[in-house]
Amino acid sequence: MKFKLSRAIGPAAVAVVVAVALYLLERDLKAYHYRDLMRQVWVLPHSHLALAVLLTAFAYAVLPGYDAIALSYVDHPLPMRRIAFGSFIAYALSHSLGFPLLSGGPVRYRFWSVWGLSTSEIAQAISFAGATFIIGMIAVAGGVFLLEELLAGAAGAMTGFAFPEILVRIVALFRSGRIDEAADVFYRSVPLMRFEFQEGIGMAIRKEVLRRRGAIAHAGIRPPGGTLDRSSKEALDRVMKWMERAAETAWT
Repeated sequence: MKFKLSRAIGPAAVAVVVAVALYLLERDLKAYHYRDLMRQVWVLPHSHLALAVLLTAFAYAVLPGYDAIALSYVDHPLPMRRIAFGSFIAYALSHSLGFPLLSGGPVRYRFWSVWGLSTSEIAQAISFAGATFIIGMIAVAGGVFLLEELLAGAAGAMTGFAFPEILVRIVALFRSGRIDEAADVFYRSVPLMRFEFQEGIGMAIRKEVLRRRGAIAHAGIRPPGGTLDRSSKEALDRVMKWMERAAETAWT
């Protein structure tokens, strides 16, 4: 009886996650119609659409690496086709809903348990995959530690900072041996990097900055992402004005 119950937990958890996902999608998309969405999509240049599809495919091709490393860590590697299949479904749900432990976690539990992993191994692998992601986020952290990473031997940074040209300049100066100049550009930029990397509203800040720079049309954030209230926007105004005065360059 206990064995049958334990086998039913995985499918039940996955069913609950899928049901919640469908409910949230239905709620969030209620005000939109398919024809309206497609009309807006085809307004975009075809080259932009093709690039978006290509980059999305590349991202999902890279993401299984987290799971492969985690499974190697618990000494229970699986064929790459299985890792990629489970990873795609898990990340598709977690990226759409957020809360990866509650959305992608049950999916991994379901697949990995069927493929021979014990509950202990699954728990360790999921924890390890989450830890590698967090370590990576801390390492790049919107560029906050870029100079220190370069000094420690890093080749560069992969970050979502809204001013990538600043990061490019820092790396270029550093590689050319002009470390003091790289440090000067870096430390003038840290206030905005730090402000942008706030927990919960970091993406909203980044999109608002990109909107002000003309890179995107609007800075809307899908639930459950955090949005900027008036005080946050006023704080962003102050930081950017200070940055403009410090660098003597208008970035907006």
